[in-house]
Amino acid sequence: MLKTLFIIIVCIVGLIYAFYYVLNKASQGMRDKAMAFLNALIVEDFNKAYAMTSPEFKVNVPVTDFEQYLLNGDLFEISKIERYIGDYAIGRLSGNLYPILARKDGTFLKIDLLLLKQDHEWLIHSIAVKQTIAATD
Repeated sequence: MLKTLFIIIVCIVGLIYAFYYVLNKASQGMRDKAMAFLNALIVEDFNKAYAMTSPEFKVNVPVTDFEQYLLNGDLFEISKIERYIGDYAIGRLSGNLYPILARKDGTFLKIDLLLLKQDHEWLIHSIAVKQTIAATD
């Protein structure tokens, strides 16, 4: 009886670990693309960031307007990623990430990045500032 219970517990733990591993592995490409995009914004390499966006994004925001789009949308003067992309939701062909970015003025931005998987590659489809958090002293 005790041996059977032990085997059941080991199987359950194994299934939980396998589920976590598969979910983590499935989201890795999406998280890597988001990290590369955010790092490009931090160093103000707008051409590199723009290259990581989806064709649909590019139709709505031409390359000539991209930098102004970021500046008008509060995504300027980002100094670092304050909280990495731990919060996310992922589907087979799309996913959302919710990092918190620190700005040079001391405020923080909680953003929502929507990524789409197209031709086996994750691309940024939309960027939305969900919340601005005031600096704390």
